[in-house]
Amino acid sequence: MSAKILGKLSEEIKGPLMKLHNCLNGKTVEDFLTNIETCAELVGFMLKKGDKKRERQALFLHCHALTEQLKEAEDPALVLHLTSVLLFQASTQCMLHAPGRCVPQISGTITGRISTVCIEVSPGVCLAG
Repeated sequence: MSAKILGKLSEEIKGPLMKLHNCLNGKTVEDFLTNIETCAELVGFMLKKGDKKRERQALFLHCHALTEQLKEAEDPALVLHLTSVLLFQASTQCMLHAPGRCVPQISGTITGRISTVCIEVSPGVCLAG
C-alpha cells in the first residue's frame, strides 16, 4: 500500500522515501535514522537532535521510580516484573515499558548480556542478576 503511494510521487522525493520504506524491513536503526534525516530535510521538516543530558536524567528518574515501586511491592509477579525491567535498564541503558506478560522475553534478552549487576533497592538489599 505505501509503495503504491510512493510510486505516485515525483522522482526527487520518491527515491529517498523508497530507501526509508525499504529500511523498515529488518535493517538497522542507524539506517532508518540516516534515511529519516534525509527525508525530513528533503520535505522541509526539521528534526530536533536528542538531548543526552535530558535522556540520562529521564533514565535515572525512571530507574528511581521503578526502585520505589519495588520497595513497596509484595506480589511475587510484580517483584519479578519490576526486577526484570530494572535489570534490562541496567544492562542496556535503555528505558523499557512492558507488560508483565513480556517478562520471559525480557529475561531472554538480558541473559548473557550481563555478568553481575547489583541494584541497591534499600540499604543492605540488592538485586543481583
